[in-house]
Formats: sequence, C-alpha cells, structure tokens
Amino acid sequence: MRLFTIFLSFLLAPNFTFGQTEKIDYILQSGASLVEKIDIKEVDNTIFLNTKFGTPIIENPEELIKVHDLVILKIELVYTTYKSMPSFDQLALNRKRLESLNALNGKILNNEMIEWEVVGQSSCASRKEGEDFFHGFIITFRPAPTKTSIEKEMKYIDKITSGESSGHHSEEDSDSKVFTILKEMPAFPGGDEKLGEYWMKTIKYPPEAREKGIQGTVIISFIIDENGKVTSVRPFRGIGAGCEEAAIKATKAMPKWTPGKYNGKPVKTALTLPIRFFISETYAMAEPIIYESEINAFEESVDSSYLFTSEIKYKTPDSTIFKVFHRNTHWKKMHVICDVTGSMSPYSAQLLLWYKLNFKANKDRIEYFTFFNDGNQKPDKQKRIGKTGGIYQSKKSGFEGIKDLAKKTMRNGYGGDIPENNIEALLKAIDQCEHCKDIVMIADNYATPRDLELLRKVKKPIRVIACGTTGGINTAYLDIAKQTKGSFHTMEEDLMNLAELNEGEEITIGKKRYIIAKGKFVPSLKL
Repeated sequence: MRLFTIFLSFLLAPNFTFGQTEKIDYILQSGASLVEKIDIKEVDNTIFLNTKFGTPIIENPEELIKVHDLVILKIELVYTTYKSMPSFDQLALNRKRLESLNALNGKILNNEMIEWEVVGQSSCASRKEGEDFFHGFIITFRPAPTKTSIEKEMKYIDKITSGESSGHHSEEDSDSKVFTILKEMPAFPGGDEKLGEYWMKTIKYPPEAREKGIQGTVIISFIIDENGKVTSVRPFRGIGAGCEEAAIKATKAMPKWTPGKYNGKPVKTALTLPIRFFISETYAMAEPIIYESEINAFEESVDSSYLFTSEIKYKTPDSTIFKVFHRNTHWKKMHVICDVTGSMSPYSAQLLLWYKLNFKANKDRIEYFTFFNDGNQKPDKQKRIGKTGGIYQSKKSGFEGIKDLAKKTMRNGYGGDIPENNIEALLKAIDQCEHCKDIVMIADNYATPRDLELLRKVKKPIRVIACGTTGGINTAYLDIAKQTKGSFHTMEEDLMNLAELNEGEEITIGKKRYIIAKGKFVPSLKL
C-alpha cells in the first residue's frame, strides 16, 4: 500500500540569505493559483491582514502581534483578478503589498520555513463587487502549546499506539472502529499503477473550472470497509467550480479494494486522497499524487481533533519515521534523541509505535532513548546554552515504560519560545551511552536549535530525521549532518554524503535546491 500525499508546486520556501527584494521577486514570479472566491473562516491558528481593493496598505497591522514568537506555517497573498482598466498592473500592486508586510515585520521575508502561496480570486466582475472580496494576507501559524493541548497530544499518542482511531465515523459505522494505522493497509486492485490509470481515465476536469482557470488541490477523505467497499466519501478541502464534486464522484465510483487487516481480520480503514487540478497551455487534467510507502505505514487520522494544531489542513498523512527506519535497516544499537515539544506528537507516536511493533524482532536496533522538552517550562529568559534542561533518558525496555517516559517529558515541559536545546540533548545522549553506534536525532524542522554553538563538541556522526518538511528544509539540520559527517533524512530521501560537498556545490531535496555558501547550506532562489 502507498500513502497519498499532496504536491503543491506553488508552495515556496523563503530564504533569509538573499535580499528581500529578491525574495519578493521569487514569490511573485512563481505564479498564482486561482479560485473563485476565498471563503474567510475565523479559526484559532489563522490571522487576516486586510487591504482594500486596489490598495497596498494593511489596515489592521496590530493583528501581527498575535504571531509574535510563534511558528508561522504559511502566508497566502490574496487578490482579485478583475481589472477596472486593461493597463492596471496587478503584479506591481502585489509587490507593494508584500513591501507593506515587510515594513511591518522584516523577519517574515527572512524566514526560510514559511510556505508562500499567491491566490487570485477569479469570480469578481466589477470594482463594486471586488470591495466585498477579501484582499490581503492570510497567515496560518502554529498555536503556542498549553497544558490542555499537551493533554490532547498525549491522548492522540495513546490512540495511535493502540492501533486505532475513534475519529471519522459515519452513521453506518458509528458502533465500530475505524483504523488509520495497520501493518496490512488497504490496496487498490492491481496496485498503485492501476490506481493512477483509473484516475486518469475516470476524473473529468469541470468545464466551469477550466473556463475560469481554477486550479489547485482537492482533498477527499473516505473509508475502505471490511468488504473493500469505498464508503463515507467526504470533501476535506476544495477549490470550487465543481472540482470537489468531480473528485467525490470519481472516488465513489472506485472498484472494491482489498481491505486493511488488523490481527488478520478485515477492518474499516480511513484514507485521504489529494487530487491536483492543473491547467497548461495545451491541456487541463486532474491526478492524484502518490508516494511509495513501506510496511507498517503510518497514517494520520483524517479527524484532526486530537492534534493541537491545524497543520493537517496543509499536509497529508506523514510517515517519516516509519519510512526512514524501514529504508535504513543497517542502523544498529541506536540512541534515538527525540524532540517532544511543539506539535511533534505525530512523530513521537510513529517512533513509539515502530518500537512497539518491532521490539521483539529487532531488539538490537534501539539501545537508548533521550526525549527533550527545552527546559521543563523554564521561563525563556532563564534558559542558558548547555544548561536548559528538560532531558529525560532510558535504556531500551518494555513499550509502556518508554511511552510513559515520553509522555512525562511532554507533561513536564512543552517548549516556550521557538528554538530548542537539541545539541544539549545530543551531548548528554552521547555521554550516557558511549557504546551506542548510530546516533539518531528526530528533529522539529520548524524549530532551529538554540545551541548550535555547542555543535563543535559533538564528535560522532549524527543521523538527522527532519519532521515537517512540507515547506522546505531548515538548513540548520543540514549543517548538523554535514559538520558531524552524519546523514540527513526526510520522508522521501536519505542524504548520506553531505560532508563531501564543497563551497558552491548544490543539492536538490524534493523540488527545492540548497547551495553551500561560506561553509553552510542556504536555500537557492533559482526558479
């Protein structure tokens, strides 16, 4: 079985190394996605910066205070495609709007981890009508963790590691369990190649969407029941103009699958399917984007109620830990160092579930665990490099003991400011288990280590697993792998020889390029 994941070609990863003018050029030159009209919904992890029709001035700059010292995940620049005069320069107006944002907060354009999307609204037909459309910036951020949110994350971990989810019930399955994580996941008849062929033949690009230039990604959630039938088909994210309706119709028409199995018995399994609608000069088409998955595949629940952020809005199921461990079976006697702050619970859950499923068969793979939380709720101003604390360790033992240690680490501290004490935890781990062979750090890609100056003390190769790389790679973790002569890993790739790269050389990870400049990695802004 393979997991489905979104590929959005218009998502960008900004760069703090190049000038802000170059950054603005990069954002604007990468093109825009078109929708009929943005549906503005007030949610806890989103703010809206408003500009009037045809003007660049941000009218409510005080809203930016809400994202101070928080992780910004994505910024959407929203405009209407209507022009009251043919000579009107929309690109110039969008540039001025970005410059207005930069004037209010110069750090935003310098943040390499923010995903950018330019969105044009195509259904506006007059200037008067345009005044009722939203114009400006939609900023999605990761809320600050709280005691309540951490309790929800621990509940999420308990549910994932028990192998089931109580989410995504419909009337016909309200009294039964719907699984999201199985050794034997559902399979389309004939495999993924036949699934791709089915979609190419079945789904039709809606005429209205084609005429209006509507393109983007629709996400459909559904359940494969015990008999392999597709049920409970629902839109999870749409783009309008009939696209989600076309995706739902094609999903409902799929033939029976081989059902997923739990303890050898067929069970109901929840899946999500992202479908990319796109238009070129010569054709329009819609297709699912499929990535290969490994045995013991992990899939986030389509019900995000157990996650304390809404990042699932921009991500499909992520099986990073499972995939990296499955590809690297040569790793032995591992000391695994895992960040449990922020919204790392999906990855902590994967690590714990992998340990649970593989402990008896792979007793020699993990020797030691180190979990860290950046200071046990210590006030940020009291945190000192190398002495932040909040580090918990244990030799390999029974699953419940390791899970309890991870939850204890989460409960005793959940971060604070964005940076973390990764290197302090690394050094303590190396000291604790000198005979451990492979040192594996599971890192929050959105959080740069606060203590990189300690990296010179690390004398063993570090295998970095970066979690949450949808918007690009945090180059600090590439630098850790390169400087320690270790390796760098994402859900899709293993980079083993970074230490051999020289000044000016370039690598590609996913769809983005990174170059060595003054001995460190920086993102490249080449289109």
